[in-house]
Amino acid sequence: MKVILQFSGLVALLLGSMGVLAGKYDGSSPLLCAMTQTVGCDGAADCVEGPASAFNLPIFVKFDAQKKEVITAREGDKRRTSKISEVKKADEFLAFVGFEPDGGWSATIDTKSGNITGTVALNGNAYIILGSCLVP
Repeated sequence: MKVILQFSGLVALLLGSMGVLAGKYDGSSPLLCAMTQTVGCDGAADCVEGPASAFNLPIFVKFDAQKKEVITAREGDKRRTSKISEVKKADEFLAFVGFEPDGGWSATIDTKSGNITGTVALNGNAYIILGSCLVP
């Protein structure tokens, strides 16, 4: 009985802290996102799946809606800061758009779950990126 009560207490503590861990995904605080799946397609529509690093894309992305900047980190701790051109908020998502000299990108974050879906168009190649975000 004591073990069941301890386990129940642990489950209640974990469930109660999930809201704290999840944080707000409304853009009021910076969001740190990990890219977990990537599909890359070339101009001939040949597509392959793999980790973001296989496509020389960032593994971690920090979005700061207030500063309108995004900081990316690739393997080997290579970081880059870019400006976010546009931020849009809705009840169920937060969207970002940015441009680079050789292409553009967009990212949509689900404000309830923190899941992210992103697209990148660079040098005639297209990428779909999926991941998860948290408030650090």
